[in-house]
Amino acid sequence: MGRETRDRLAAWLKETARRSFSGKAALVCLFGSHVSGTANEHSDLDCYFVPKTGEGRALARTFLLQGVGYDFFPLTWERLEGLARLEEPLLPLLGDARVLWFDTAGDLLRFRQLQGRLSAALRKKDLREAAARERAGRAWSWLPDPDCGLGESRLQAGFVLMDLAEALALREGTYFHNGLKRQFSDLLALRALPERFEERYLAVLKGETPREIGTACRALLESCPWPDSGKRRSPARSGPPDPEALAALYEELASTFQKIYRCAESGDRVLAYLSAVCLQRDLPWLELVSAYRYDDLAPLAGAARQAEAEVRRAVREGGAVLREYASFEQFEQAQKERGC
Repeated sequence: MGRETRDRLAAWLKETARRSFSGKAALVCLFGSHVSGTANEHSDLDCYFVPKTGEGRALARTFLLQGVGYDFFPLTWERLEGLARLEEPLLPLLGDARVLWFDTAGDLLRFRQLQGRLSAALRKKDLREAAARERAGRAWSWLPDPDCGLGESRLQAGFVLMDLAEALALREGTYFHNGLKRQFSDLLALRALPERFEERYLAVLKGETPREIGTACRALLESCPWPDSGKRRSPARSGPPDPEALAALYEELASTFQKIYRCAESGDRVLAYLSAVCLQRDLPWLELVSAYRYDDLAPLAGAARQAEAEVRRAVREGGAVLREYASFEQFEQAQKERGC
């Protein structure tokens, strides 16, 4: 997998939207590593589209190409407007997106105006500080209970770290342009971090019991300028979806499994942890993040491989079929047979 394949997928998306989705979709946008220039041979093509009609949602795709998972997903104008008001995370989806295709000049103008509104909101101290307080309150709400299990404690601690990081970035009128991939280094580059922030952050990852993790989270939160929100929440629990939905979910998440394996090889302890938290959030019936060890990422990689095998087995035994393609040509032929 490389840039050539991602470029061919982008060209296919543009042509498919132009040919089959005029009047049904407003925009197709690229974001992420392919746009920022941080992609590697295992990177996917991050893409979303804005539907105009219910028929427009048929542009959505999840699939595996040469072992890399792809998710071309719909994002409504309402969600984009929320991003422009700093009401949601994932600001790069608006701020750093590159328009690959647009249906009308009005659609493009509306999108550009939302990008401008996001930039303006980040420059307004009252707006960004209100958004930062909201994210910090959410971080406090995930403070782990010392009596919960290790897996749940690590999961909640991961939510604390991600929400708090976003709060600190918003306070300075910015966000993480490179997503989770470089969030920690970008976080440490902020101008006004609390004293001993890096040490306290890493103490959360190094905790080996729920009590140690909870204590480290509290110390980190208390070092920041926002008080305890007084609210607490617990991660959602659910069993696996039906086999067809599980197949689509796995196609969407396959790149996160790969990210964990690469982190284990490179020794990227922070990204390994955050990736495992995201994977555990989306696969709550599997045990994964409890295998994390700061000084040894091999058990986490092993747990991820076991979880991946369990998901694939459940898809297969449930009678569903993964959309897996060995080459771009095979993918393209399958889309032609599908009528796209």
